Amino acid sequence: MTEASLPRTPPVNAIFWSLREQWVNQGEGRRYCDLAEVLTRYLQIKVSPQKLSQWSTGSDNRRPPWAAIYWLMQETEFDVKLTPEGARLQRRNAPEEL
Repeated sequence: MTEASLPRTPPVNAIFWSLREQWVNQGEGRRYCDLAEVLTRYLQIKVSPQKLSQWSTGSDNRRPPWAAIYWLMQETEFDVKLTPEGARLQRRNAPEEL
């Protein structure tokens, strides 16, 4: 992979989407509107389910704030591992892949 083909910024929309899905799936009965309410309180800005969708897909060039990604990492116990090939989630305290 050449330097010109490397992404210039981390794929934050895909990272947010993956963490959002982990959060919803880790709790019984959790919904996207529940996450929107929690993030509204945490970020102290109005977060709607529609905004969560925009942050996940990047529609309208929307990007999630890093604070939302950090909060989801803490809550789901996943870390984001960035490599030249891209980003992936790794469960915290899981053995490293070789």
